[in-house]
Amino acid sequence: MIVSSLEHVNDAIVMFKPKTVISLIEGIVWKDDLNTDDIRHIVFNWADVNHENHPNTPTLDGIRSLIGAFELISAASEVGEPLLIHCHQGRNRSTAAALIYAYIKTKRDELELVKEFRAAMPHAVPNIRMIMLVDEVLGIDKALGRALIDTDIRLKPHYRTPIEWSI
Repeated sequence: MIVSSLEHVNDAIVMFKPKTVISLIEGIVWKDDLNTDDIRHIVFNWADVNHENHPNTPTLDGIRSLIGAFELISAASEVGEPLLIHCHQGRNRSTAAALIYAYIKTKRDELELVKEFRAAMPHAVPNIRMIMLVDEVLGIDKALGRALIDTDIRLKPHYRTPIEWSI
């Protein structure tokens, strides 16, 4: 799985050759000047907000759709097939989605998974609304949210370059 900012998504596509790209971005997607005909592209028109009053905030139905997409991708993907997730800066929505995908794919202990996630993506500040909604949809009693809080570290420098996380 690769997490990228919008600025570097074309570079990530060329470098990692993903079969699926998930865009979690409000109103814009990457400038498609590449041959991407063989890439599945799934777009969630979400803003990076943590409250309900914004028109493009992640919702329960949206999170159910994201989980459904991840379950299909996980079931249909060959082992090692690249998945690229991006948002505008590559540190909030996309890192939340990466953590959600890793949890759905591996079903690992939440705290251990989040520790590995923090090591792989020290720049990450996952969108807490997305995590809280996933906790609710999956019925895991705020386990991912608590694990993020328990492992909170100060924000590391963010370079916005693509980061690969092998799960």
